Amino acid sequence: MKKEKHSRLSLVILTVILAIAAVTAEHLYFSDFEYHLMTRRFNRVLSEKEKIMKDCLDGLQLALASGQLYGSASEKNVFTVANKNGITILEYFDKTLVHWSDNDFDVPVMLDDSLFLKPVIFMQNGWFLPEKRVAGNQELIGLLRIRTDYSYENDIVRSGFNKDFRIPQEVKLSTDKSDDGFNICNTEGAFLFSLVFPEARTNTLLIIVPLLIWFSVLFLILLSSVNLAASLEKSGKKYLGIAALTGIFTVVYLAILLLEGPKVFMRTQLFSPFVFYLNSFIPSLGHLLLLSIFGAIISYNFFNSLLFSGNRLDKGPFKNLFIVFIFLIGAFILCLVHNVFTQLVLNSNINFETYKVLKINFLSVLGFIAITLMVLVPVFLILKVFRSVRDISIRQTVITVLPSLLLIFIVFHKDSVSFFVTILFWLLLILLIFIANRRHIRLFNSTIFFSLLFGLYSLFVITVNSENKINENIKVQALSFSTENDPLAEHLILDMWPVLKSDTILYDMMTEEDFNLSQNDVDKITSYLMETYFTGYWGSFNINIVLCRKEQQLRVGTREEDFEDCFDFFNGRTAKYGHQLTGTNFYFIDNLGGRSYYIGILNFTKDLETINGLFIELYSDINAFQPGYTELLFDKKFNIYSDLRDYSYAKYINGLIVLSSGDFPFKKTDEEYLAENTEYRIFNAENKKHVVYKNGNTTVVISRPLINIGNILISFAYLLAFILLLSNIISFIIRRPSIKKAVNLNFRQKLQVSYMAILLFSFIIIGIAASSLAVREYRSKHYETIKEKLNSINVELENKLVDTKQLSAVTQSGTNELLNEILIDLSNIFNTDINIYDLKGFLVATSRPEIFYRNLTSHRMDITAFINVSDFTRTEYSQTESIGNMKYISVYMPFYSPDYKVLAYLNLPYFRMQSVLAREISNLVVAIINFTLLLILITMGLAVFISDRLTAPLSMLSEGLASVKLGKKSEHLSYDGNDEIGDMVKQYNRMVDELEASTHKLAASEREYAWREMAKQIAHEIKNPLTPMKLNVQQLLKSWRDDASGFNSKLESFSRNQIEYIDNLSLIATAFSSFAKMPGANPVDIDLIEQINTTLELFRNTGNVTFNIKWPDEKKIFIYADKEQINGIFSNLIKNSIQAIPQTRQGLIEVELKIMGDKVLVAVADNGDGIPEVLKSRMFTPNFTTKSSGTGLGLSIAKRYVEGANGRIWFESEVDKGATFFVEFPLKYTVEKTVESGENDSEIIN
Repeated sequence: MKKEKHSRLSLVILTVILAIAAVTAEHLYFSDFEYHLMTRRFNRVLSEKEKIMKDCLDGLQLALASGQLYGSASEKNVFTVANKNGITILEYFDKTLVHWSDNDFDVPVMLDDSLFLKPVIFMQNGWFLPEKRVAGNQELIGLLRIRTDYSYENDIVRSGFNKDFRIPQEVKLSTDKSDDGFNICNTEGAFLFSLVFPEARTNTLLIIVPLLIWFSVLFLILLSSVNLAASLEKSGKKYLGIAALTGIFTVVYLAILLLEGPKVFMRTQLFSPFVFYLNSFIPSLGHLLLLSIFGAIISYNFFNSLLFSGNRLDKGPFKNLFIVFIFLIGAFILCLVHNVFTQLVLNSNINFETYKVLKINFLSVLGFIAITLMVLVPVFLILKVFRSVRDISIRQTVITVLPSLLLIFIVFHKDSVSFFVTILFWLLLILLIFIANRRHIRLFNSTIFFSLLFGLYSLFVITVNSENKINENIKVQALSFSTENDPLAEHLILDMWPVLKSDTILYDMMTEEDFNLSQNDVDKITSYLMETYFTGYWGSFNINIVLCRKEQQLRVGTREEDFEDCFDFFNGRTAKYGHQLTGTNFYFIDNLGGRSYYIGILNFTKDLETINGLFIELYSDINAFQPGYTELLFDKKFNIYSDLRDYSYAKYINGLIVLSSGDFPFKKTDEEYLAENTEYRIFNAENKKHVVYKNGNTTVVISRPLINIGNILISFAYLLAFILLLSNIISFIIRRPSIKKAVNLNFRQKLQVSYMAILLFSFIIIGIAASSLAVREYRSKHYETIKEKLNSINVELENKLVDTKQLSAVTQSGTNELLNEILIDLSNIFNTDINIYDLKGFLVATSRPEIFYRNLTSHRMDITAFINVSDFTRTEYSQTESIGNMKYISVYMPFYSPDYKVLAYLNLPYFRMQSVLAREISNLVVAIINFTLLLILITMGLAVFISDRLTAPLSMLSEGLASVKLGKKSEHLSYDGNDEIGDMVKQYNRMVDELEASTHKLAASEREYAWREMAKQIAHEIKNPLTPMKLNVQQLLKSWRDDASGFNSKLESFSRNQIEYIDNLSLIATAFSSFAKMPGANPVDIDLIEQINTTLELFRNTGNVTFNIKWPDEKKIFIYADKEQINGIFSNLIKNSIQAIPQTRQGLIEVELKIMGDKVLVAVADNGDGIPEVLKSRMFTPNFTTKSSGTGLGLSIAKRYVEGANGRIWFESEVDKGATFFVEFPLKYTVEKTVESGENDSEIIN
């Protein structure tokens, strides 16, 4: 008891210490402590990289000075080290850029000395630390990338500091000094810039520290609460134990809910209401998980407690009321679980469709764990019913479950699907537990059946609600696409217009003296507009910039005569179709094209005669929702329709299709898709699920693949595996077996584990190998496809540019503009992006100018590819390149003129289809993973089945061997096989026959030996009183013959002695008779306290002995045993204790009764001489005694009585200090006292 109290106190102290540590760690986390650590680390890493940059420049300068050519091995090694450390090296010769280590950003082709003099510079898409080396005409520039700053962000391109600095993405850079000390300096100590940390703190890795400590505190609170409840249970305060556990958990949950703490919890996705919000009581998934853990622990403690146990539940109306009440509570909780499960799948940002395995994350796992723990609450309640009520019949179960069915109907009477699913799950759950309890099914097998049942239920809930969730999302998207107006684009235009109209830089460019509408002017203005205004959301628009003067002709078609006046063309279009956006010169063009189309007009007056027009066309790009559109160009803030890229989509105006995307062949008209009197229609056709929305004269159809039987099977396989694993983990935690016991498997289990391990290992290896080979083959095919496209495009370009003699990035004619149009056309035909670089490695034309306008990469060619196709004159070169986080295949080849001179270098960067490639590869890998898992489950099931069949004969043989007992006839085993098992069965049958014969001989021999020993013992016991009896007779005869005086008194003394000796002989005879007969027990429910009190009354007046009795709080404690045998047990133990105390010692006998879970323990202790070590093993042996008189049968008979009552008896002893005998019985039930009287009652009897 003291040890338990000490353990509980230690837990409380440890909890308090950890709580203080958690508060301290949380305070440090939300202070500037980590920011100062980051700043010091940043300075240290920056110094290291500065040194590396200087070493690279020095090494390259030496290599060039020694006469090594560009592209040498030394230069390559320097470039490799530089790229690894985020360093760009530029090589200028006569102020002209000739070589570069990477092409991540644009730099001046002609060196501007003033540009690299600043300590920190910004270039195109990032901040850099410059370093310069000069050697004659050669100048080397090193640029250490500090931070990347893109104009927009998505999953591929992200702004932020170099990853080696380990600074959060939200931290910004400022060229002003920080008053808080977050300043960065170079190796000379000069100030460079400061770090600007966000006011609203973002999560960093340091959050793990307070999180782990707080989770440890919660765990210790759980452990302490469970231990407290168990302690109260042991002391007999059963109701108080459950009440204390429930109260502590309620206080903890309400504290977390109301105080919104710990703060670090609320900063995680687990406790974010944006991920899941049910109501104000369960505002996040984390709160739901806590509630499920608390509920599961409370329900398990209720199931494992002694509450509602006893004979009152075996008879009378209380039993039926108890069952009905528990079933009602369980059914109500299951209804709540079903509602929560439905809302979790339907209204959260968590994916539970397990066949989409790559979309499963830790939130999916924790969410399903929460639901599983919640389902365990009604499971434990049902288990409590069948544990508390013995011999409950099927009829009684059916009758008592009916009210719970009515409750489920009341809750779900408006939702027939939920009603039938919940009621079916509830009934099957009760049936499963009933059968498992009745047939004593092993725990592991029970968890398998439970996993199957709960897996099917979960599969239905997840599948149905996930489908409903997707349909609702598609409805919203269909509504958005039903209009050609783009509200967000119009909002951006309204915000942009005042700035655009008063932009002085744009005005200067449009009115400068040498402005002549050349391609250089177009590129410069287009680049400025794209970088300044049309970033982010405009990535989903095609943007066309047109510059022209009044009365200038504009080509509007492919024919020679297809020219119109530029101003008349755009003004006419806006007059005919346009709706002016209020307060701007932008017009929405309602031309029924099915897409959002806007035209912006700006006129710039250079002089009284010259008007330069700037016309901006914004045309929503339907390709943005197709797989071929690169994800590089999406801004994550505006990419709200990215999910449509997995679907097919069509738009109808006035019943006719105007645009479509995806692989589904839509009809030309919308007649087949529409339904009368409804805006929305959802139906299945041609292996697709279609969502149709009708809005006036516009119809939108969005189609997606149907979920098939394969997806359902895969989902069920994942759910089954996860539930089975989780159930066994929970079972392991509850049972807490020792490691030795856990690994001590029987032969069948060893066989099953061996089979499963071999199969699991084999299938994992096969899955990995198959995935690797498939991915390799897939990539190889894509390489071949790209090469074929490259050759085809090369042929097309040769035909279109047959008269071109020179291609240069600085061409002043319209060649580049026309070439861009050619590349865009070829790009649409071959579904790939195309670049052309000149002989110096600079971009000439591209089919994807957005990549360059948005500063994602430079206009320079990759240096490795440039060296391979120029210096090494390779006819074809391919490599893996990257932009942001996306790696893609890029193929290069020289482009020749008709006279076989190299005009330029043709490049196919495959980033346009990289997302498709990645998606196809991931789908392939997922399919292999899913199929492998399904095979693993099937083969494991077969392994279990086969191992059971293989070991069934061994089990039969084992049971036969276990049934072999002396004195009992063993039956022969029958086995039809002629294998090794058959030989063992034959040997067993022969052994049984031989053993039976030996048993008869042994029994006869033992009976003869036993009678001899018994005769010796009886003779010894009878002989002891016969000698004094004989002496008494002889003395009486002598006195009679001698006529001695006082003969009458001697006769009376003689009579008394003889009667005493005769009584002793009678007692000996009775004892041996009792041992021989041992009549059968007549067990009934008896009050153990009352019986012990009755026995103690017999010894109340024993001299020189004091009795100390300790009773528990219960008024009555009932066990199921024979009343007379219980009296005999304790009568014998108390008498032995009295006899063990020397006459010279004040005797003390302590009798204590305690409740230990479902057992009751009685301890009888004395302060006698104790039992010597050599005699301890023989104390319960018949005929053995340590006293000078007695039969030696008392403890042997007592042991038989105790074991007959399904109890056990043992003792502990120390010489000269006494002995304690322990008797343990199964507890039937107890009766509480009406008034609490402390921990226990004590009584002293003298």
